[in-house]
Amino acid sequence: MRLISMELGQEKISILKTFLLDSQNFICFSTDFEGNVLFFNVGYKLILGYGENNIKQYFINPVFESLVIDSRDRCVFNGVITLSKNLLNFSYLAQIYKLSDELFFLCEYDGLELEVLFKEMSSNTQMINNLNRELIKKEIVLKNNILHMQELQDKLIERTQELEAKNQELEKISNEKSKILGIVAHDLRAPVGGIFSLSEYISTTARKLIIQEPVKYADLDISLEFSELIQESSKYLLGLIKDILDVSTIETGRLTLNVESVNYRPFFNKVVAINKELAKNKNIAVLMRLEIDDNLAISIDKIKISQVINNFLQNAIKFSAQGGKIFLEIEDDGDYITTKVIDEGDGIPISQRDRLFKMFSKTSTTPTGGEKGNGLGLYISKNIIDAHNGFVGFEENVKKGSIFYFKLRKSF
Repeated sequence: MRLISMELGQEKISILKTFLLDSQNFICFSTDFEGNVLFFNVGYKLILGYGENNIKQYFINPVFESLVIDSRDRCVFNGVITLSKNLLNFSYLAQIYKLSDELFFLCEYDGLELEVLFKEMSSNTQMINNLNRELIKKEIVLKNNILHMQELQDKLIERTQELEAKNQELEKISNEKSKILGIVAHDLRAPVGGIFSLSEYISTTARKLIIQEPVKYADLDISLEFSELIQESSKYLLGLIKDILDVSTIETGRLTLNVESVNYRPFFNKVVAINKELAKNKNIAVLMRLEIDDNLAISIDKIKISQVINNFLQNAIKFSAQGGKIFLEIEDDGDYITTKVIDEGDGIPISQRDRLFKMFSKTSTTPTGGEKGNGLGLYISKNIIDAHNGFVGFEENVKKGSIFYFKLRKSF
């Protein structure tokens, strides 16, 4: 048998103790310099048993007396030791290491060579060292990544704060713009209303004079034509001013509702009746299917819901061809009353449907009678229905055209 002399440090001794704790092939123990046992493994228990406090009594050869104990941590014995137990003598190839305040005994037992053990331990130690180096590298990479992420997070927070500040500034500008628009529209409403009233008066007077004395007042035909153009333009401007005032109210958060209980079917019929003259001018039939009782009441702002119905119906008239049909439907959908306006016009192109219900949204679909629009009606309607906790929507008509609808809660 051959023992390998090695200089083992405290760390390797600790690994050996753990490695050989349950081994029966090696006797492994450590003592203080007086021989008192500090640590022992299973192999030690099998030979000497438990509770032996001093190892000196088991040595036949005086190992302790021959050891050279100095200040260095090193191998102090490499040779044969003899232990005696119950009149039996056991000889072992052994190495004894001095480490600070203890002696570590490693004795070959049952024919295994210490060289194999040392090589295995050395290999394991090398593997552990390699793993430690890899862990250190990964720790460095992780720390760098954390620092980089922290930098990115700081930049993100900074950008977010900048965006929030800009959004607040834009919101302030938008509110101021809406207020200015509201003021301008409010100031324009009176003079434009005056122009409309005067042009209407001139048109009515000129028409009467021409009827009474057509020869005498033949020159008034041109004046009548001009006054009617002025009347039509001022009427459009009044509608635009009203829409701008509504938008200003919505954008500045001042939209309020005067809610009251209304029998919805009779109310709806009255609003539709006002628009039938527009439909008649284009020879458009307005057909209704109202599947609710006359006495079904819901809580709404009558003026604002009238505005929504007018907008939906007038849009349908605007985009319907001469001699076409418009279908109006009211359905009871449990918690909601659904109102639909269905036309047979050219419909809304798929690529432009996401514009619907947005401010100043217009599509490429052209009004059939040259009517004008400002792109505010659907936006205003949506906000009115939203304020009622309802919904607006659009569907493509299976046959042809469009379906615009809104849902109102029965109990608001």
